[in-house]
Amino acid sequence: MRETILEILAEGGSIRLFGERRDKGWLFTLDVADNFAAMVGRETLQPFAPTESWSEVLQLLNPYPWHDFHPEVVHPEFRQDVMAALSSRRSQGDSDSFAAKAWNDACDSSTGTPLQPSSQGSGQAASPLAQSKLSIVYVLSNAAMQGIIKIGRTSQSDAHLRIAQLYTTGVPLPFDLEYACNVPNADEVEKALHIAFAPHRLNPKREFFTMEAGQAIAILKLLHKEDVTQEVAAQPDNLDAESVLAAKQANAKRPRMNFEEMRIPPGSELKFTDGDASVTVAGPKKVFYEGEEDSLTNVTKSLLGLEYAVQPSPYWTWNGKLLKDIYNETYVQS
Repeated sequence: MRETILEILAEGGSIRLFGERRDKGWLFTLDVADNFAAMVGRETLQPFAPTESWSEVLQLLNPYPWHDFHPEVVHPEFRQDVMAALSSRRSQGDSDSFAAKAWNDACDSSTGTPLQPSSQGSGQAASPLAQSKLSIVYVLSNAAMQGIIKIGRTSQSDAHLRIAQLYTTGVPLPFDLEYACNVPNADEVEKALHIAFAPHRLNPKREFFTMEAGQAIAILKLLHKEDVTQEVAAQPDNLDAESVLAAKQANAKRPRMNFEEMRIPPGSELKFTDGDASVTVAGPKKVFYEGEEDSLTNVTKSLLGLEYAVQPSPYWTWNGKLLKDIYNETYVQS
């Protein structure tokens, strides 16, 4: 029977080590996501034949910075071996602090998976998310990447820490959590979203899409999955205060849509992109819809049948031009 010895997650891919018990030990095989090589800066991964040698397994992994990626599973019988290999890698240079904590948690677990937050001594029961065996699919945005979102998944109870790990030296600002839901089949849901939004995907080897977060959230809402956004957002993330402040300041610099500043005069007709609905501009931040004055955000929410607010600019046009494009020309490109 094949058992998972080690599973490592990287940006949009994974590497999994499996083992089969034999009379004289283990037989190891490796399963690598097609895009893992590109994620670690290599064109291809070295072919790996089944082996009974743990040292040969490490020889395959050692050319890659696997210790700086996220451990999804560590088999309990290999915790000490993995920790020894990690200690050797860390002694050779710097190691990502977020990943180091995740590896320590994974290798401290008696079940081979990261420890769940304990409720002992707190007087409170463990949270449903901590107790759950389900996985999380998340939607992220970044103030430095306007008009782009990231769709990913994790099965960790410390999902916010996992998301924080995406803030590396190549990313200007930390990611903002737009939505998170608990699902029993995260792989299938994530893949379905990636297929559905394939025309918007920036790079087939990355999980980034040129679209609004509300579009992805709307699909997840239709699946009636458990919304755990607030619970995940409340988890510790270990981000430094300066980076958090920089992200907040960047988001604050993006002003609210103002029709006067966008040179859309009162009385102008805005047309809904998904149907025959239209509104009339009433003032700088208000519209008339069916005889009532309201915000364009509320009207958009109602027309889409949503329980949450979304950015309205991608859903409306003026004189055949998307409000999103007019907004960017007014505020972003100036």
